[in-house]
Amino acid sequence: MKSRSNSFAELLEVDPKRIEIVVGHGGRDKLLSVMDLNKSDLLAKLGL
Repeated sequence: MKSRSNSFAELLEVDPKRIEIVVGHGGRDKLLSVMDLNKSDLLAKLGL
């Protein structure tokens, strides 16, 4: 079975260490942060 640990990073073409996903932790509003990738590029890579 192929490892899926880097699938999201591969889709975004970034190092997996550059991605932070936080959901409902300590009152933080941040849900997704990808260092060195701006919002429009992120949306394009996600097909949005």
